[in-house]
Amino acid sequence: MNPGVFGTTEWNADVRPGGKWHAAGTGRGHPYTPEGEFVEVDALRKLIHTWRSGPGPGGSIVTCLLHSAEGGTRLTLRHDGITEWATLVRTCTGWQTSLETLSGPPSPQ
Repeated sequence: MNPGVFGTTEWNADVRPGGKWHAAGTGRGHPYTPEGEFVEVDALRKLIHTWRSGPGPGGSIVTCLLHSAEGGTRLTLRHDGITEWATLVRTCTGWQTSLETLSGPPSPQ
C-alpha cells in the first residue's frame, strides 16, 4: 500500500481458493486490519477475494483481472459491495493511491 496514506506493516496470504489473507497497518493515523478469503485464483488472469475491513458482519468482493497490453499488463480492479459512502470514499482513495505506485518499466518476458 502507499506509505503516508495506507502504511501496511503486515500482509499474509494463502493464495488459493478458500485460503485466507490478512493485512495490518496504519491509514491516516488510525490502525486498520483488512482480511478476507480467496474465492477464485487463476494465475496470470484473475484473482477474486472477499474483503472485510473491521469486525462484524458484512464485507465486499475485490476482482482483479489481468490482460496483456502493449508494453505490459493491464490491471482491471473492481471492488463491489461497499454500501456506506464514507467507506466508499476511503476505499477509492486507498486503491487510487496504492495503484499509482505500480507504474514503472515493464518486466522482461
